[in-house]
Amino acid sequence: MKAAVASLPLFALLCASAQAAPIVFEAEHANGIDAVFLIDEVRECSGGLCLTVPDDAAEPAGLTITGAKKNYVVNAEREGPYDAWFRVYWEHACANSFWLSVNAATQQKVTDTVYSRWHWLKGPAVRLKKGGNVLALSNREDGAFIDQIAFASRGELAAPPAGTLKPTVIPADPEGPAYNVFFQLPVRQRFVWDGRTSESSGELGSKVNLRGKPAGREVFIAPGLHADMAVWIRSNTLEEKTLTVMMNVPKHVAVQRPDADGKPFTVSVARGTPLSKIALRVSCTDTLPRDTRAMRIHLLEDSKVVASESVHVTRPFDWALCGPLPAEAPGQPDTSGVDTKAPWAGPVGGRAWVRPGPAEYLGPGGSVDVLRVLGKGTHTSALACTRVSAAKDGEYELLVENDDQIVVWMDGNILYRNKKEGPAGRSRTLVKTALTKGTHTILLRIFQTERHWEFKVAPVTPGITGQPFSRW
Repeated sequence: MKAAVASLPLFALLCASAQAAPIVFEAEHANGIDAVFLIDEVRECSGGLCLTVPDDAAEPAGLTITGAKKNYVVNAEREGPYDAWFRVYWEHACANSFWLSVNAATQQKVTDTVYSRWHWLKGPAVRLKKGGNVLALSNREDGAFIDQIAFASRGELAAPPAGTLKPTVIPADPEGPAYNVFFQLPVRQRFVWDGRTSESSGELGSKVNLRGKPAGREVFIAPGLHADMAVWIRSNTLEEKTLTVMMNVPKHVAVQRPDADGKPFTVSVARGTPLSKIALRVSCTDTLPRDTRAMRIHLLEDSKVVASESVHVTRPFDWALCGPLPAEAPGQPDTSGVDTKAPWAGPVGGRAWVRPGPAEYLGPGGSVDVLRVLGKGTHTSALACTRVSAAKDGEYELLVENDDQIVVWMDGNILYRNKKEGPAGRSRTLVKTALTKGTHTILLRIFQTERHWEFKVAPVTPGITGQPFSRW
């Protein structure tokens, strides 16, 4: 199942025309969802859908995401105390909480210790005013899934319900946009971030821990490796409409639908239906450069654009790998027997270099899954290298993730080192480097303690393009 980390706000809007006892609505019926949140299809949920955050979507501890689009607004017929209830699923003890705030009050933690099954959780007592009340949920830990939300006057729900509840209201935002568009991507995705704060990292120069709001999602493709993607259309009007879907697709990329084949097509939104789903397949030709390009989708009503959203399409670098190799000192910059400027030129420690294709190594979030290529290992390491081209002289940023320790060299000089053991998502760091126009070699050593063994080094600044194996 999918999961989440850190404090990442979800926002949406709900208006109830009549007071229910209790007020019940679907968590996925948000009028606006930040990029970190996904609508997940889960059979055990009410309506087969819930709201969640994918594994490794969040950032190091202390990250705060702001700028979400809307909030749940719950209309109460009377002022007074209410119990907030949530139908949730936790995977384990580090995946059993999120934050709740009502009417901009201090966040309260929602948690319990019932694991591995869907259940109703009685959250904090809140006070609702007569009329509209703003509800904000913020994700806090990996593994939190939310199916339904209910507000009950004190004593209306004496015990947790046995299953799902019948929704009493459908979210609607009379003052907001008529439609919103949400991307639902496959496992191979990561998040593109804007808003950063810098900090010093000593001998390795300047690094930037990612802060700010998510600017969109990224999907990874390569020749022979497509990505199936869903687009959710959120109707705020709940009226029956026929909408036109248009896409700005990068050159060398194809977006196909069984009855549309990448061309503009229409989609029907049924009356009273908040969510409509469109299935798409994204693929590319061998001429797509190894970099990141934006793709936008537009929703039109009567030839007028009523909603737009973007997703970043990436063809990953070609990576050569060598290992498993000894790891006597994890995190130490050991290049014994390696030509750091042309490391692929010969074997290292009796091990030959292998050149897998993306279909063989691409892991969740666009990482290089070393385990899939080199096999299982404990307390070991591997070397990996690639060649990139810089379009011009200047300072560039690279996104680095590692599980476990990592050392990265650029043209033989140490660029970045992380001596901490842990999951890749929590190591996510932006590293700055000055490059001259032309070709450069990236070499890294990725260490392995046990279980997951992966890394990512990907461009953030435009102008860096990966070179194919044939040009090394």
